Amino acid sequence: MTFSILKNGVDATIEIIQHDDTGFYNISKIPRTDGVVMCGDAKVDAWLNDADAIERIEAFKRVLHEDMMMFVLDRGVSDEYKGTYVHKLLYDVFMSYYSSEYAIKVSMILSKRQRGNL
Repeated sequence: MTFSILKNGVDATIEIIQHDDTGFYNISKIPRTDGVVMCGDAKVDAWLNDADAIERIEAFKRVLHEDMMMFVLDRGVSDEYKGTYVHKLLYDVFMSYYSSEYAIKVSMILSKRQRGNL
């Protein structure tokens, strides 16, 4: 099992943890380079219990014809990689729930990566 930590030129404090086998992103640990974790399980749980989020997750499943939109890694990996991982398209939805400003920065980072500029 391998992971990538995506760093960027948009905001030096942002790192994105990606599960390489699935391409899913960790939403439990949104680390910054100073070691402070900005998000935790309580925020993730609140989002997963939100009616709008539940509907969006179900919509993703229907449109993408995929059942697995997220998974939890809680053993067999180092603590820095533990947490809830979501589908790359669902990641943007969570980021918008978490913080609009942060979501914009993350979107810019991932766009740069897709264009091969990171």
